[in-house]
Amino acid sequence: MNADRLAELAQKRLQASWSLLPGLVAPVFDEAALRLCVAFHNLLALSHPAWAQTLKARESVIGFSTDLSRLGPPADAAAAVARYSLLARISQLQRNEHEVRHWLGSRTFVGRLPPKRLLMWPKMRRVQVSHQARMWLRDIGIPNDARSLWETMSEANPLLEALDSTRLDPPVSWQRLITVLRFAPLARSVSARLVGQGIDKVGEPLTLALFRHGTLKAGSHPAAGVEAVAFGIQFLSHVYWLHSLARAQGEPGPALSALLTEAAVEPRLVYPPDVMRGHARGLVTAYHNRLVALRQRARNATAFVEDARATVAQAVLALSPGPNRDLAANTV
Repeated sequence: MNADRLAELAQKRLQASWSLLPGLVAPVFDEAALRLCVAFHNLLALSHPAWAQTLKARESVIGFSTDLSRLGPPADAAAAVARYSLLARISQLQRNEHEVRHWLGSRTFVGRLPPKRLLMWPKMRRVQVSHQARMWLRDIGIPNDARSLWETMSEANPLLEALDSTRLDPPVSWQRLITVLRFAPLARSVSARLVGQGIDKVGEPLTLALFRHGTLKAGSHPAAGVEAVAFGIQFLSHVYWLHSLARAQGEPGPALSALLTEAAVEPRLVYPPDVMRGHARGLVTAYHNRLVALRQRARNATAFVEDARATVAQAVLALSPGPNRDLAANTV
């Protein structure tokens, strides 16, 4: 890659970085960036219908790309943002498909225009051309045999997942989210983004993911344990707190309503720590009233009440006196 292209890439990455943490220096195109880019390029190739290689060849590419992307979680907020800036526009990536129909059949061209010879004599050959733009991540999706590669990339770039919590495949995972939300500046930035996306849209998938996370056995994963569950509730409560302050449109869905209602038994789970120290009592009263109003919605969410109670019980245990509970105490 020549110097001009690298400079252009650095400028675009800087814009993406400053949208989350203003003041960061321009990200460097280092070894980690190169490995993620190559792995993602190969993932795109694996999803292209023209790349019909043998099973052995696909397994070789997937194994090589998975090893490349096995970088582990980012070490700090700057590293997390730097990795995110590389793939920040994945959700906007689209694939153009062109189908040419004629009297002898049809052909589809993916990512390239049909050759002119197929479009000749359109009336005599009854040529019809249709065009379709499909979103790569949502409409096409990850190839089944490459899911392990995508999960490894998500572990290395968890901020991408934190800012796209409504994705369906693969669903969001708190095992990965916690590795990046543990950085307080990023947690605040992500929560503000989520409020902008709408509590009614982002609240449910994040809450259901937290319910699933609560079923993990302690020690089965570095992010498993009651401390992680408590942190997840505190983060979701913080998102709802910001939603209330901003008087944003939309209301929490049944799962989040059930969780916040159950969590209200422990103020340290649902109120920001500075508010707990006695500041802005008027805001506390207004927020408390909104939590009370959620109770009726939660009563109708019978399918989630048991999950919410079990999740909150773990969080309360994390806040009880005992061993060091650093993660649970690190509220946003």
